[in-house]
Amino acid sequence: MAKSTGILAKEEDLLVGVARSIGTTLGTVVSKVNSVTKAAKPATRLRARKIVRKKKTTSASRPSRRKRSKKRS
Repeated sequence: MAKSTGILAKEEDLLVGVARSIGTTLGTVVSKVNSVTKAAKPATRLRARKIVRKKKTTSASRPSRRKRSKKRS
């Protein structure tokens, strides 16, 4: 039983070492990406464009279809 505990401890140490190296590598990549994106941002921010939708208007000179059909009858 003592032998299996030693093997598990070695495997755990190996896994911890791999996890640390992966974490260190990811941390390095993240810091490089952050530095690049900060340098690429423009000095002035662009204003967001306001979306303007056309309003439906009915003209007074042209009656609706319903009113026109009644006049023809």
